[in-house]
Amino acid sequence: MYTKETANISGDDVGLKFEDDTVYVIRNSGLWQEGKYTLKQGEVDVVGFGGIKTKYFILNHLPDTLKISRGNHVEKLYSRRLEYNPNLKFDKIIFNAGGCYGECPEFIMTLYGDGDVNFEGTTNTKSLGNTKFKVETRALQTIDSLFKWSYIDSLDATKDYGAVDGWDMEITFYYTENRVKTINGTSMEMPFRLKKIIRWLTDEARKKDLI
Repeated sequence: MYTKETANISGDDVGLKFEDDTVYVIRNSGLWQEGKYTLKQGEVDVVGFGGIKTKYFILNHLPDTLKISRGNHVEKLYSRRLEYNPNLKFDKIIFNAGGCYGECPEFIMTLYGDGDVNFEGTTNTKSLGNTKFKVETRALQTIDSLFKWSYIDSLDATKDYGAVDGWDMEITFYYTENRVKTINGTSMEMPFRLKKIIRWLTDEARKKDLI
C-alpha cells in the first residue's frame, strides 16, 4: 500500500494499493478498484472497467518510496509501513456518535488507556445514560496497535470529513506527550486510517448490547 507524501491531500485520493493482479485507489470512502495491472519496464499498465487502458510511468522506485506519473501529473508515494509509530500511546479516546437522517445511535463513548470504558447513550441506543465496563487485555492490544498505525499527527484537524447525508461523528485522541487531536466528519468520509478504530469502538458497544 502506497500513500501520498503530502500530509494534507487535495481531492479524495490518498494513495494506491497493489494487491495480487489488481490496483486500487485508496480514498477516505474506501478502496476503489481501478483495474488489473501488469508491470513492464518503467511502467504499470492498467486495464479498467469497460477495457479502459491507462498507464503509470515509474519515475523512481526505492524499497519504501515510489514516484510515478500519469499524463502530466506526478505523484510521490511512500509505503504505508513507514506510518507505523511504536512510540504512540493513547491515554484516552472520546468517540461522539451523533445523528443522521435515519435512526443512527447517538452516544458518547470514552475509552481510557487502562481499558476502562464509559458509554453514555442519548438517542436510539439500547442503553440510555451511563454504562461502565472494561475491555479485555487482548482487545486493548488491538486498539493500541490500530492507534500506532493511525498516522495521527499527519491528519488535518481543520477539515470536516463529512457528507450531508452521513452519520455525524467526532473522535478525540489524548495521547503521547499531552497531545490532543479532534477529527470531525461522517462515517463514510472519515480518514481511512481511523475507520478501523471507529469500527472497533462501535463493535465493542454492540457486544455489550448498548447499541
